[in-house]
Amino acid sequence: MLRNPVRANLVDKPWDYEWSSAKWLVGEKPDDPLATSSDMLADITAPYDFFLQEAPSLSELRQHTRTGRPLGSESFLAHLEKLTGRVLRPRKRGPKPRS
Repeated sequence: MLRNPVRANLVDKPWDYEWSSAKWLVGEKPDDPLATSSDMLADITAPYDFFLQEAPSLSELRQHTRTGRPLGSESFLAHLEKLTGRVLRPRKRGPKPRS
């Protein structure tokens, strides 16, 4: 959602859009009364501008929405698998070999 103005070619960076809360995330508007921190935001350790610029493509998001599989790096997926105790990455297709 924060990248919509970029996709619409209104601005080059999400925080350049006048009404975007991305300005608050990257520290350009620290006194935004509508923006508040959350536990989810506290988990992000890299600068927010990295996340806003390196967002996955719309086709990647749609593919993962269709399959129900999480989208992220190998280390992120490994962490999720450890937390949930489930295999989340795609496995080899086809029937399992007979033993």
